[in-house]
Amino acid sequence: LSGDENLRVPVVRGLRFLLSRQQRSGGWDYKCYARNEEPRSDLSITGFCLMALNACRACSERRSNNHGETEGDGGLRVPSRCLEALRAFVESSTTRSGEGLYADAGMGFMRTSTSMTAVNLYARRVLGQSMDTELQQRQTTLILRNLPDFNNAKSWHSDPYQWYYASLALVM
Repeated sequence: LSGDENLRVPVVRGLRFLLSRQQRSGGWDYKCYARNEEPRSDLSITGFCLMALNACRACSERRSNNHGETEGDGGLRVPSRCLEALRAFVESSTTRSGEGLYADAGMGFMRTSTSMTAVNLYARRVLGQSMDTELQQRQTTLILRNLPDFNNAKSWHSDPYQWYYASLALVM
């Protein structure tokens, strides 16, 4: 996004690494799994990976030469198969009521929270879903009913994911 060509090579390497770590279920996790291990995808980690992918997509779309003509993606194109798998993971990480599910296996399996609902809504928005779907309206309602409380910001129960992702999801 900065246009600094010195950053292109490390960013392309980072994108390739990120793409290589996408789980079979379409999300990302804290670790990489061997082929014989059951993979786990974590919605909170996937949200941060989506931010990186979205930045790469933005760089790819804005890359142009001095004459205003597009020169190509410079290696920052996010493959459609990655985005399709990611969409499928986001869909599978949603309850019927619209709550976001923390993980598809292992630690946090099937756990819901307002912060994971906000991550799920944010992901849907970045992936191009319209905000006027019934599901996204339910998610928005869930988030608005459980807004972070500034008076409890220092409490052990305050959730920075909720603050961050609710802000992003509701503004988009």
